[in-house]
Amino acid sequence: MGNPRKEVKRQNLMDSAYTLFLEKGTLGTTISDIVQRADVAKGTFYLYFKDKDDIFHALVERISARVVSDAARAVQESGLTDFSARVIFFADCIIEYFKTSPTVLRLLDRHFSWPRLEHQLATTTDPVVLSLIRNVLDSPAMQGRTEQEMWHLVFVLTEMVGATCYSSIIEMRPAPIDEMKPILYNVIRAALRPQSAEQAPTARP
Repeated sequence: MGNPRKEVKRQNLMDSAYTLFLEKGTLGTTISDIVQRADVAKGTFYLYFKDKDDIFHALVERISARVVSDAARAVQESGLTDFSARVIFFADCIIEYFKTSPTVLRLLDRHFSWPRLEHQLATTTDPVVLSLIRNVLDSPAMQGRTEQEMWHLVFVLTEMVGATCYSSIIEMRPAPIDEMKPILYNVIRAALRPQSAEQAPTARP
């Protein structure tokens, strides 16, 4: 069990940084700004974070964890049973969040991606997220694939959703996100089709 007072100070610093990063951008925010808003001494900052990049990445992980948890709960409450439909619904929840929160997406600056989610998924104790992971690993789409191949597929799909969100919502490139959704979801459906024996990769001699 961690020290509650220390955890409160760390959260206050992160809340302060989050607000300032949204208002002024990461480049326009200094550590002095963060500690002043959090009402702590500058030395306190370095008890929890190495530098501004460190607190930024901690924020990215916190935001990613919240987005994933909220999307997982929405899937659980949707009543959907088809695996591909559940994955697409999950992706849609993430996209809709970023559509309504473009300032958060701009702050993440393409950092909503597999490396951040990988750490969050590996350390989560959220039962809803853990249930989602089990459903993915036990799904028909993953049968016939090695564990490494399964996680490589998750990597590709996560990176694709994150990159499409940023390009389409922030840069409006190559088209608005609502025009890109059908294309993105067709790619996800194709990637999640169960592999037949003929499709399964064979080892090279």
